[in-house]
Amino acid sequence: MANSFAVSRAAIVYALILPVAVLVGFFMADPTAFGSVAIFLLLAGILLTPILMRWHHPLLILSWNAAINPFFLPGRPYLWMLMSVCSLFFAVVNRSVDGDRRLNRVPALTRPLILLLLVVVATGFVRGGFGSRAFGSDTYGGKGYYYIIAAIAGYFALSAQRIPPERGQFYAGLFFISGLSALIPNISYAAGSSFNFLFYLFPPEYAIEQAIGSYSVVTGIFRIYGLTIASAALYCWLMATYGLRGVLSLHHPWRLGLFILAWVGCMFCGFRSYLILFLMLFAAQFWVERMFRTRVFPVLLGLGLMGSAVMLHQLEEMPLVVQRTLSFLPVRVSPLARESAEASLEWRLAMWQIMAPEVPKYLLLGKGYRIDPNEFAIAAANTQRDSANTMQTAIMAGDYHNGPLSLLIPFGLPGLIAVGWFWVVTFRHLLWNYRWGHPELKRVNTFLLVLFTVKLAFFLLVFGGFYADIYMFAGIAGLSVSLNGLPVSKPEEETTVPDTDLWAALPRRF
Repeated sequence: MANSFAVSRAAIVYALILPVAVLVGFFMADPTAFGSVAIFLLLAGILLTPILMRWHHPLLILSWNAAINPFFLPGRPYLWMLMSVCSLFFAVVNRSVDGDRRLNRVPALTRPLILLLLVVVATGFVRGGFGSRAFGSDTYGGKGYYYIIAAIAGYFALSAQRIPPERGQFYAGLFFISGLSALIPNISYAAGSSFNFLFYLFPPEYAIEQAIGSYSVVTGIFRIYGLTIASAALYCWLMATYGLRGVLSLHHPWRLGLFILAWVGCMFCGFRSYLILFLMLFAAQFWVERMFRTRVFPVLLGLGLMGSAVMLHQLEEMPLVVQRTLSFLPVRVSPLARESAEASLEWRLAMWQIMAPEVPKYLLLGKGYRIDPNEFAIAAANTQRDSANTMQTAIMAGDYHNGPLSLLIPFGLPGLIAVGWFWVVTFRHLLWNYRWGHPELKRVNTFLLVLFTVKLAFFLLVFGGFYADIYMFAGIAGLSVSLNGLPVSKPEEETTVPDTDLWAALPRRF
């Protein structure tokens, strides 16, 4: 009888691991080379595949607003972009191998996104391709296309899997609270050089003005960009999880404390637009929840007026960054803060006056995002000679600081039709879920409707950049579909619109 060939499990493990360790050690000699990065990504992908297969959807929700962009990837894409592609891939694979798995599909939302994808791809091909400096291309500007395509993929990945209603509140909280990661670059810079390794995963540009302020010998206004995103993440999480009534409840004072902390963060960020967005969201949520009908409304109004009067009276003694944030109000602020705010406004108005006549040229076929590197180098050289003249490089990069212009000029009327269609059907879908959604999701559905409406108004009227903002619109729509599933018929027992429904004048049918 032949002897059986037996090999211990440890020997098999060593036989597999040791060659891999040698290979990794060889590539560690030059960790920034493209081949080394490719090997590391391949190994990481193999090791993480079981985790991604099981948890890709929760990880996508958690990463959607996270300020994480790994340094070792070309172009430093944000984590939500990578997870959108991975999650969509695994959702399709799971559906193909398991007939019982069904992807949530809302045709009313799918059609405009498919049209937008076709418009973006066609514009890219016609206007010079999707070249990007990160990939060594002869042309720049492809980042804008990749952001939009990733946002569309993210919607389909988010909406593919249904979240149980009893877990909806938790997942909605994850969706927003991950934005607190934007503070990590600022904290790591303040903590010293020992924490500089964190910049390999978190965007260092969030701490640029903080670093400039540390070495500046003159008085200036230096904003903390990470504070803006973290403050927005905090108050969105509070209102989505507890509603404004729950936040202002005296039975849970810690919620009110966190809400005030988010408000203070918006003031200390130095960006007027973020404080305006905060006030718009607060006012809209206050109105939708009919807080003005409660007995605490006079108390809140009185305390708000008294606090505002005291704060505005002492405004000139506050930090310059706070004065700049509040400079849009008719109050006295430091001449330096006023000058900084007015210069920014004049810069934007001048840009809009230059770009508005360009809109008719691109109505039928958008300009796209292609950038000629030679022209951009000349513009950058001009900026170095005249640091005040940054408008030329901003225009070439498509950074118009205006929502409608950032959509019309790159993609023309076809893009406007696709995006406008998507906005309309998303609003109707959110409105339907607000009215007839699961009772356990009432607070979340209310806030998603308010957030989408306010964000859209802010994009059109105050400030916006299409390729940077489309992921938020797609994320809200995808999260709503994932939470509520497919639209169903209106309950038969509902014969009248509830008194709390302030959208009664709008169409009721999805």
